[in-house]
Amino acid sequence: MLVVKNDLSCAVYSVGKTGSTSLLNSLDSSWSGTGEQSPDFMFTLASKYYEELYRDRHSRYIDQRSAIEYLGSIGTPVYCLIRNPWQRYVSGLKEIIQDSVSALGSDMFSGIWQHLMNNPAVLTSHIDRLYYLTEYKPVVDSMSMFAIHSNYHTRNWLHEVEHLINAYGAKVIMSNDLDSFITDVGLDVKPRQNVSNPKDIRTIESALHNAESYCRNSLVIRDYVNRDIQIFNRIAPAYTTQLLQ
Repeated sequence: MLVVKNDLSCAVYSVGKTGSTSLLNSLDSSWSGTGEQSPDFMFTLASKYYEELYRDRHSRYIDQRSAIEYLGSIGTPVYCLIRNPWQRYVSGLKEIIQDSVSALGSDMFSGIWQHLMNNPAVLTSHIDRLYYLTEYKPVVDSMSMFAIHSNYHTRNWLHEVEHLINAYGAKVIMSNDLDSFITDVGLDVKPRQNVSNPKDIRTIESALHNAESYCRNSLVIRDYVNRDIQIFNRIAPAYTTQLLQ
């Protein structure tokens, strides 16, 4: 997600499952923003820079990371909306499972979802298959990696936040403090979007702990998430969380 005040006096950068949709839904006409898409509004907000940058290019796709780097470089105050990495990972996996089921159509979704949530062994098996089907080796004889970890809702990204803090003095917004931030910048807080059922979250978290992928190869889940937790503890020390065991 990238949200920018139209006068370039504030920018917020984030990824999925951090409260980003709730922020986007609170914007008024003095702000521009997008979730996963290219922030094409930057062609208007910073027209001189982007028209020159893309003058000899056929593609006009703007990467959000490059856009926030540009905004930081010109002195725009940068904020990063973050969340406890393990909570975000579980919520992100729930989003991926939902998407895989929703592809079957709304008529079938409810029944299949309830079947998964009410049958732990079936859910655990489904999660194991998701990891199995996305496994790859980047080079010969290397450890496995998983394409599921490049998804917008689960990918590690706090190294980007740490860089923005070091390079441009970016400030961190915790997801549970989002309403206060929205009010502080003069916007109206709207009802939270994409709020998960706590019972479903607990069920998926339990299935993750029971999945063979979690126990067989710690790099699949535990060590992967721990990389973000270590950074989280550096950039948000007031919210320190334990590494996964």
